[in-house]
Amino acid sequence: MKIFLKKLDGWSSEVTVNEHTETVVQLKKTAIKALGNTQLTVDQIQLIFKGDKIVQENVRECGIKNGDAVMVVVKERSYIRIVVDIDGERIQLHVEESELVENLKSMIHDKKGFVIHEQVLMFNGMEIGNGRLSHFRVCDGSTVQLFFKTFNITVKNFDGKSHALQVRLSESVDDLKSKVKQKTGVMPNQQTLTHEGRTLQNQRFLREYGIHENSVVHLVGRLRGG
Repeated sequence: MKIFLKKLDGWSSEVTVNEHTETVVQLKKTAIKALGNTQLTVDQIQLIFKGDKIVQENVRECGIKNGDAVMVVVKERSYIRIVVDIDGERIQLHVEESELVENLKSMIHDKKGFVIHEQVLMFNGMEIGNGRLSHFRVCDGSTVQLFFKTFNITVKNFDGKSHALQVRLSESVDDLKSKVKQKTGVMPNQQTLTHEGRTLQNQRFLREYGIHENSVVHLVGRLRGG
């Protein structure tokens, strides 16, 4: 069917809609295309039919008929300040209210260097994944917690042997040394671990040393009395 998209300023565009299969989100995308503004997001588009905001998921549920007019309201972008908590370290970010979660992860990467696919963001006890911050009710002043996925690294022993370990960036060097002890038998207080020429200090976090998927950590200590 054909319907008219209109704005209060007089703008109008006739579009074709499949009333059986099209979703309201798809109709909003059609409106964005008709408006010719690719910078708009679906969250900025509000559709009004017969004086009421469309809240249904599918066009067929809205009662729209061939030749009907649907009003398009474009909401201005709004920005919020949020806090990202990383094991007690707090960073503030200024983001768009409808920012994609992936874009937030990119901002965290730019700010702290954390690999995007290793980040897990939690809000109100729930992981926020694909979608926009507004979908998860993240608002001005909210605190989002950052955790890290498990990934694999290699620890190379002083005798040339390699050991595969699973770690998280939120783990400390002490945690890593405990895992190395389980693999090699070398006590933590006898271990010296290095990554890219830097010695890993106890009680510091792995994330502070740029360790990521498939990183190689070298064990340069040796067992006393051996």
